[in-house]
Amino acid sequence: MFHGLMVIGGFVLIGCAAYGFWQGLKLKPHDNIPPSKGSRWRT
Repeated sequence: MFHGLMVIGGFVLIGCAAYGFWQGLKLKPHDNIPPSKGSRWRT
């Protein structure tokens, strides 16, 4: 039971971090990154 809770918590943390990072990329586009590279990251 404890191991299952840790696994679920880890997935939640990773999901939140990935979602926040993706939102940050969308809200603040970097000028030094070419559009082709940005589109490749968003696929």
